[in-house]
Amino acid sequence: MFFKIVALSIADEAANLFGKLSEPAQKTIVATMRLMLPVTEAAQLTPSIEIVESQRPIMNWPGVQFDHIPAANRAMVGSSTESDNPIHLISLSSFDMMNTPLTNQQWSEMIKAINSLISLPKNPSTEYSNIFQTNNHPVVGVKWNDIQKLLAGLLLLDNSLSDHHNKFYRTNSGLLLTPSQIALKLHEIGLNNIVLRLPTESEWEFAARGKANGSTENYPWGNTINDVDSYAQTSKNSELSGTQPVGLRKPNGFGLKDMIGNVWEWTASGYKSDSFQADEHYDHPTGIEDGNSRVLRGGSWYDYGGSYLSSAYRLSHFPGGRNSGVGLRLVRTTP
Repeated sequence: MFFKIVALSIADEAANLFGKLSEPAQKTIVATMRLMLPVTEAAQLTPSIEIVESQRPIMNWPGVQFDHIPAANRAMVGSSTESDNPIHLISLSSFDMMNTPLTNQQWSEMIKAINSLISLPKNPSTEYSNIFQTNNHPVVGVKWNDIQKLLAGLLLLDNSLSDHHNKFYRTNSGLLLTPSQIALKLHEIGLNNIVLRLPTESEWEFAARGKANGSTENYPWGNTINDVDSYAQTSKNSELSGTQPVGLRKPNGFGLKDMIGNVWEWTASGYKSDSFQADEHYDHPTGIEDGNSRVLRGGSWYDYGGSYLSSAYRLSHFPGGRNSGVGLRLVRTTP
């Protein structure tokens, strides 16, 4: 199932052939694609209206709960079985993370809030089966590039960050930065301000493990997959029917729900096979500038078995790609 996300991005005929190949053959194809396919940044938009000065930052959306994630001090993460994520140490500042993945309703409300500035798909999940379309299901089919534009738009609504507005947007030009540049700038501004952004993959993994000192256990609940039904929506309990409404499974040690299963979650980090080395200590790693693809974490409703649901498992996807098993959750920096 590691390669299903890639296969679903190809024409149906090619996807069928891809699925019949051996895993080594699939790995070879994906590695070649990563080397050959450039990242195509979406076209710049040119909204024609001024930013309304009366608009205020909307940091707490209806139904959105943020849980506080403590700072990590040389916390142990990674896995002895994942070659691209061996056991290593990380140090991170504290941050707040959404308790569940972003829902269809929450995505739609955020898009409405910025639609005078930036035009983005209001209901991306509607291109898939009706199973994904209720308000409380996680939004799916969202591009990493579009998430960055959404986050830029939300920053533009925050008058407390007005000194940074002209770095992102001008009335006659629209957005001034590419999605990758937006991700870098949001992280930079978030060092000293409250900013909504995607988590880095190290932040995501530390939060998913749910332990202040980190962990190298396979899953947030332990080393065996036996308790998966209590914590995750997977192909084992969904019968491949799709996502389920968020928040129905048990929380991890930090109170977060659906960190495993339901939807893969975009992170801000780029993918490199050698991002982490065994036993090394990484001080506030971001990986935002790494690679032409972006890291997904957590597994989804169509995954089960193997290591796909492991807290340490890294999947990559092109930032302009969409999939019925890919969503997101946001973090709020707490400088």
